[in-house]
This record gives sequence, structure tokens and C-alpha cells, in this order.
Amino acid sequence: MSAKKISLFAFCFLIYKLLAAQSLPVGFSNAEDFLRRSQLVNQFDSSVSLGVRPLTVMSNLEKVSSAGFKSDGLFEVIPLTKDDSLYILPVSLVTKFNSHHPTGWNDGSFAPNKGLQTRLSAGVFLQHNKWSLQLNPELIYSENKPFDQFTDDHYDVIWQRIYRWWNTIDEPVRFGTENSFRFHPGQSFLKYDLGRFSVGASSESLWWGPGKRNSLIMSNNAPGFYHLTFHTNGPVQTEIGSFEGQFISGILANSGFTPPEPERKFLQTQLYYAPKNESRYLSGVTLAWQPKWVPGLFLGYSRTSQVYYWEIKSFRDVQPFLNGKREEGVEPNPKLTNNQQQSSGYLRWLLPESNAEFYIEYGTNGRTRGLREFLVQANRHRAFTIGLSKIYPIKKNRFVQFDAEITQLGQVVREVVRDADSWYTDKYVRQGYTNQGQVIGAGIGPGSNVFYFETSWWMGMKKIGIFAERLVHNNDFLYYAYEDSKDWRRFWTDLSAGVVADWKFNRLVLSSTFRWTTSWNYQWYLIQEPGDPYFVKGRDVNNIYATVNAAYFFR
Repeated sequence: MSAKKISLFAFCFLIYKLLAAQSLPVGFSNAEDFLRRSQLVNQFDSSVSLGVRPLTVMSNLEKVSSAGFKSDGLFEVIPLTKDDSLYILPVSLVTKFNSHHPTGWNDGSFAPNKGLQTRLSAGVFLQHNKWSLQLNPELIYSENKPFDQFTDDHYDVIWQRIYRWWNTIDEPVRFGTENSFRFHPGQSFLKYDLGRFSVGASSESLWWGPGKRNSLIMSNNAPGFYHLTFHTNGPVQTEIGSFEGQFISGILANSGFTPPEPERKFLQTQLYYAPKNESRYLSGVTLAWQPKWVPGLFLGYSRTSQVYYWEIKSFRDVQPFLNGKREEGVEPNPKLTNNQQQSSGYLRWLLPESNAEFYIEYGTNGRTRGLREFLVQANRHRAFTIGLSKIYPIKKNRFVQFDAEITQLGQVVREVVRDADSWYTDKYVRQGYTNQGQVIGAGIGPGSNVFYFETSWWMGMKKIGIFAERLVHNNDFLYYAYEDSKDWRRFWTDLSAGVVADWKFNRLVLSSTFRWTTSWNYQWYLIQEPGDPYFVKGRDVNNIYATVNAAYFFR
């Protein structure tokens, strides 16, 4: 085999060998993106949905094109006994910087801060018969500089209206006032191998669904949370196709921080009222099916439910299947617990002959609805993600790729907007769908919409690309806050452009992003002077975002 082809597949096999021993962490050094585009050019098994992550042990390594390469020198393996081995995991150093205000998402244990943040992770993986233990903790430093928040120049009534969101989700604007060192257990777990399945306890980040940049139900936007897991080890083949899935039972933590100016009042009424300082129980399930009659097609479903621990009344409250409707008829059903629910269905169509893929995820939040009610008003509480990727070979082992993805969380039913019933918010479980102050699903947050486009050149793990993005922040709040004044000039819109670059130097893998963002009408604020025309300039600010991820694989 030629040296160029060996170079193309060297990192690919490194990742496969990692999968054969332990899990591939969600978001690790853009390795998942590498596997995904490898699928589109027939260099990675097309039976893997990539919709249930982290990826774990796979039984079909012999099918991948790189399986003939030897793994000598990729990992430091220390034999302990005949049945035991100790693996030295890669050391990863991630640095992130924001110049004006927090931007970026899907970064796990990082907090949304201004300034410099650094995360160092390292660890070991121990295998004993069918037991596996991975210790991969993270140490995070956050500079946490002050930045402009929701301005006092807004009218008091606008403050009163934004607190309708701040009182229904634990998503602080700023995480304290000091810089900090924090410890997180990171991508650690203890699992028992049951063959095609595994069971265990974990603090790993999870990702459910087909999206690349946003997942409606589960993503690595928030820090990983402690959970029990039962999941498949790669595709499970049956007579009707292959299946992948996961069931989790976990604990969600609160941030411990408040929104801006928690003592503020409106008409002598306190605006902020703290949620119950209680841990929350989360149950969730996801399932992906590839019908054997349509190769490359994946159909999936995900569902989660969270409830305060002290409110658990029966078995139906500790799993996501039977906690169904909150209401029966007109009156509330007192037998049902006040839980927060969201679910989504998705489709991913992999077309390796065309070097392309198409995917869509459609979700609803709130109580379960009957089929007739859903068909009559399908856009109530809806959210969706649609994406497309296309690769064009230009030379041997060199490609040009185009990616586009759109996510819509903003609501279109007036009643839902007036009730401040946005995605991830809840009027009873008032921390909303968060862990440690960050949304577990799509990182753009409640009421927001985003469109992303990227074009890139790549060869194996090496990639250079440019991208553009348009993000509109919380339109649900905007339409509610300014409905009476009909002031539709205040859309807080981020226009971004930047470059991405991934490169591999022997055992060192670098992934980097540089982004320039212009925020129009930052924090929904306009600068309006007497005599100005109707369309005036808002508070426009610029931000520089940069991140570098360096991962070193020991010999």
C-alpha cells in the first residue's frame, strides 16, 4: 500500500483502535467529524449511525479499510496480568478565548465566560476480563472577565418580561465574578461488557441525534452529568436491520448562580424568585434503526424526562416511557408528577455513492399529545434541525466538502410565545433542561435560530475550511417583550465568519477555530435619540473567538 494511503488511514486506525479498547469521547479533537466524513467516502462502516455517542466497542472492525494496519506505537499499553491491561490515554489541552462576551457552545465543562479558559485532561483505561474502568478527569481554569450584560437602559417593564425566562431556566448570564479552578470527572466510567451491550456508571458527555452542531435532546454543550447507562456496543444486527440505543438514569446539578440584579423589583414586586435548591433526576432513551431494505437510512427517536427527586412517587417517574400526559380531560391529573419532557424523531440518509448525506431532527417539548392534536397543530412547541453534507473528490485522497445546517428553536404559535413556553424552560422544574447552568440540548439556547455554512478541503485528518454563521438570540423573548409596542427592529443577531484547521503531526493532533462575530443590537438594545429616523443603529459590538485543542497520543 502506498505511503499516501497509509498517511490517509493512519489516524483513522488510531481512532478505531481506541474504540476497540474504550469509548471515543464526544467532541474529542474533531475525531467524530473525521469518522463522519470518512463514511461519505466509503472509508468507515456505513452501518454505524453516529447518532448514539460516545462510540463504544465495535464488533465489525474487520470491515473497515484500515483494519490491516498494526497499532504498535499508538498507545502505551502496560500488561498487568494475563487478563488485565492498562492503557495510557492521550493528554488533551484545550484553550478557548472570547474578547468581548461569551460565545461558542458544545464545549463540555467550559463555562460561558469572557477571557481565557483552559482545560487539561489525561488518564488511564484499565481492562479486567469483562470489566472496564476509565479515569479521564479534567482540570479547568476560567479567567471570567466582566462583560456588558442586560443593560439598565432597558425600561423596567422589559426587565420584568425577560425575568419570565430567567425564572424558568437555570442559565446564568455570568457564572460568578471571580476567576476559578474547577475539577470535573470528565470522560470517566465503570462498565461491564455483556457482549452486544454494556451496563455501568459514567460521567461521560452524550450526544443523541444526527446533527453536527446542534442536537435537540442531548449534546455536549453542558458538562457531563453522573448517570447509569445501558447501551449497545455498536450496531446490533437483527432480521429487520441493525439497532443502536441507550437508556440513561442520571442526576442534574444546579449552577448556584443567579440572573443579573436578582434584587430588582417592578411595581414593588420582586422579579426573581429562586427555584427549589434540589437535585433533579433525569431519565432518557434513544434508539436508532437502520432498515435492512434501505442501506444508509437511519431512523431514530429520543425522549427525556426530568423531575425533582423528592417528587418521585412511583416507577413511572424514574423512566421516560410511561410518564405520559400531564393532563387528562380538563382537570390536572394529581396522580402524575410535574415533570419536564421533550422528545424528537430523526432521519439520517447516508449516500456514500454520492459522497453525501441528509439529516433532519424534529422535536416537541411539554406534555405528551395525542396523534390528532399533534396533526392539527404540529407547529406547537416544535423545534427542528436540518443538515446537508456533500463531498467532491479532487485528487487521490483529497476532497472538498460543503456543509450546511439550520436549527430553529424559536416558536411560531402566539399563545406559546405569550406563555414564555420556550424550549428547555419549565414553569415547575424551574432550572429547566440544564446541568450546571448550561442547556443539555442545542447550545444556541431557548428561542434562538441559527444557520451555518462551511466549505473545507481535507485529506485524512488534515482539514482547512472557512465558514459563515447567522445566529438570532431568543426571538421568543423579543416577540413577547415588544408585542405591544410593535418594535421589531431589535433582533439580537450575530453574524460570524471564520476559519477551521485540523492537522496531525505524528502523535500530536491539533484542532483549531478562529471566529469573528459582529453582534447587531447586542442584548436587544437600540440607541434611539430624539428626532432619529425609525431605523437606527443598535448597540453593535464585535467579538473574537478562538480555540485550540491539542491531543498527544503516547507511544
